[in-house]
Amino acid sequence: MAVTQYTETDTAAGKFQQGMFYMFSQFDNEQRRDKTKVGMKDLVRKGYWLWTPPIGYENKKVHSKAVDWDIQITEEGKQLQKAFKWRLNNEFSNAEIVRKLNRLGVNINERRLGEVFKNPYYCGILTTKLLPGEVHEGKHKPLISQKEFLRLNQIELTMHPKEHKNENDHLPLRQFILCNECNKPLSGFEVKAKRLYYYKCRTNGCIGTKNANQLHEDFEKVLKQYELKPVLIEVIKDVMTYVFSEVSKEDESDYKTIKTNLTQLKNKLDKIEERYAIGEISNEIYAKFSKQYIEEIDALNEILGSNRNTNSNLEFCINKALDFCKNISKHWRSMSFYENQKFLKLLFPRGLWYCKKNDRVQTSEVNVIFDLISTLSRSLNGVKKKNWLKITSSPI
Repeated sequence: MAVTQYTETDTAAGKFQQGMFYMFSQFDNEQRRDKTKVGMKDLVRKGYWLWTPPIGYENKKVHSKAVDWDIQITEEGKQLQKAFKWRLNNEFSNAEIVRKLNRLGVNINERRLGEVFKNPYYCGILTTKLLPGEVHEGKHKPLISQKEFLRLNQIELTMHPKEHKNENDHLPLRQFILCNECNKPLSGFEVKAKRLYYYKCRTNGCIGTKNANQLHEDFEKVLKQYELKPVLIEVIKDVMTYVFSEVSKEDESDYKTIKTNLTQLKNKLDKIEERYAIGEISNEIYAKFSKQYIEEIDALNEILGSNRNTNSNLEFCINKALDFCKNISKHWRSMSFYENQKFLKLLFPRGLWYCKKNDRVQTSEVNVIFDLISTLSRSLNGVKKKNWLKITSSPI
């Protein structure tokens, strides 16, 4: 109206009239915007997503109204579902997950993956700037449960904020080994001119620097103390097989219980399908209970599939574990940073401390299995057990 209406802009009255036209037009536009926002908020509260769905999802009815949209999980979404499981189980770091996803055809980087892990959309929850502070359950199918999403992000919140940013395969002891003086984790750096890596304490003037290659070589000597001697392999193998068989007895009991519950659920599903077929129950009741039974059956089948182990798998796993124990110092070098962190926490549950004064590493606790291996090995060699892990390289 203000555009098409003729006014004389060279007079005071004309300028005032034109300003009035502009004000009415702006007021009309604001009213339309407010009505649109109200409608959008109402739809979000009802569980409808109004924008392009995130990676892993696809809208099959783009040109329909939002209430008719059909948002489905894509092949990328199925791979992201695996990524959530990997991260929940602490199997891989974000960097390793990105590499695995890329090999599976999912084009994603580490920053974007972090955003995916923190996006509540993937657990079926809608959040938007339109409704600050509000969360609503969406109508789309989630990739993980809300409980898993909360657990995943609780893990992320409790981690050191620099833990993953500082991953470096050349400095595997960083973040794990502590300074004996100030009890803070050692950081590290590279002297690019010499292409050498060093460890250092974060506290200024505390322990100075320590050549990474020297520390790694001497740490490998420490690891050799916990390597399995060939003469003990068969004995340890027999013990592991026996222990697993004893534990499996309890698992077998649980397996039978699950199988019984599974049979009962299948019978219930068969009965409700029969009653629906002959018209005894309505479509709504059938849909409600059949969905419930199917979900419970799928959950039990997943438990059965993950817990059943064959003898061949058991033997393979034991042999693989024994091979690792025979060559700990060798395998340690070939691990990624994240794998090293997991291994070190397994071997030394309470961590390691580096003492600059004596140029040695100490620990207050060793994993009971590896401690037993070390004790048996020393007994065979006639060596008395020591409380300190001595590092013999000269200080820098």
